[in-house]
Amino acid sequence: MCAWATYHYGRWSYEPEYGWFWVPGDTWAPAWVKWRRGGERTGWAPIAPDARGFAYGAPKRYEAPVAESWVVVEDRYISAPDLGMRVEPISRIGPWLEDDPREYDPVYRDGAMMTRFVEVGAFAGVAATPVVTRQMVYVDRYNEEFIAPNGTYIGIYRPFVARGPAVAPPRYSREIAPDRRVVITQYVRTDGPGLSAPSAALLAVLGLQQRQDLRAARWEGDGQAYQRDLQRFRQSERGELEQRWSQSERNAQAFEQERTRAIHQREQAQQNVFQQRQQRADQVIQRLQRERPDALPATAPAGTPAATPAQSPGPEAPKPEVPNPRPPAGAPSSPQAVPAPPAGGPGGPGERPAPPPPNAVPPAAARPDAPPPPAAPPPGAPRPDSPPGAARPDRAVPPPP
Repeated sequence: MCAWATYHYGRWSYEPEYGWFWVPGDTWAPAWVKWRRGGERTGWAPIAPDARGFAYGAPKRYEAPVAESWVVVEDRYISAPDLGMRVEPISRIGPWLEDDPREYDPVYRDGAMMTRFVEVGAFAGVAATPVVTRQMVYVDRYNEEFIAPNGTYIGIYRPFVARGPAVAPPRYSREIAPDRRVVITQYVRTDGPGLSAPSAALLAVLGLQQRQDLRAARWEGDGQAYQRDLQRFRQSERGELEQRWSQSERNAQAFEQERTRAIHQREQAQQNVFQQRQQRADQVIQRLQRERPDALPATAPAGTPAATPAQSPGPEAPKPEVPNPRPPAGAPSSPQAVPAPPAGGPGGPGERPAPPPPNAVPPAAARPDAPPPPAAPPPGAPRPDSPPGAARPDRAVPPPP
């Protein structure tokens, strides 16, 4: 729960030989995700790197790394407390993207990225649970993040990064064991107009040089040439793609069972963190009022709930066919569940932070009590069968020791 840096900075990407990896960046955002809405469904996905190396400033393009990284839910469940159980299966991502739902790209302003979410009013009379907005407040330390129980403020750790000379730490690298690499084994099959990102299945059947060429074409920004390359590879590798699709369909039921189990475990952990942040809210707010009164707005905004229908829809039974559209992982012979990268965490729906007041400034640079853990899957994540010497992407960041 201390991996705040991977939630608010940098980009996420995917390589079949490596799994999910994070690229550091220097620009803060509530979450590095883009949104789409259409067909009574809303989805969000992490924004992929758009150049080699460190992620400076705003990206030139706002695209998901792979099609399977989209998290899609029905509008009526957009703020459901059990959101993980409401996520649409991967088999439905392709048809949804084929309908080309409206895009909501983030906005770069004053050195920060602001996630442009679907307007809360769009869910009035649709969402079964009220969509609440809160005023965002910057706190000095990660362990001071809070959620005010009265629905007014949410405390976010955003350290101020001062410009100036700095001594770079020594370069460090470490081999990630094959059983710790989080790889996707449930795939999007369709090639619709909204499918601007490749499927993880296609990347898995391409060679290293082919993947590098495809990535380079994407970074060059020639969208038409990039789509032609995608279509050419899809046609040339059709046979192997069919085999992978068939294998994932055979494993779908076992995958869904394990996914459901993992979601229950994760929701319990998240609920514990939520309660801790509520309990510390009054103490942190009082300290900020004494030491940094400008951190809080003069008057707190009221929550903005969506209209609630007279009768909320009841829980639905788990869908047997489904894998979770959050990036899954695991070898086909032993499918298990893996939570999504930041797309489904910070920046997910439910409690949506409102922009900070105009006079709010990030606190001075501060370090959390402990260094952030590596961006890795939680316990119980599936383990792929990859060769120990598997190739790595140029910009993968190994976890600290």
